[in-house]
Amino acid sequence: MARRRISSGSELEEKIAYLLPDRDDFERCWPVLRQWLGDVRPAGTMFEARLMNDQMKIEIQVTARLNER
Repeated sequence: MARRRISSGSELEEKIAYLLPDRDDFERCWPVLRQWLGDVRPAGTMFEARLMNDQMKIEIQVTARLNER
């Protein structure tokens, strides 16, 4: 899991699951993911799965836990 220190001095642990109807589309997501995640590289898993609506292109599930000091 990725760990990021936040302003309170605590650490934030993160993991992300990406669900895409077509796994070949995952590479096109990287510019947006880099923009929002910056240097943080959370543990991640990509799943190829049918989504609720054919117009949906990606679902992102984030699990984060704040570790108090």
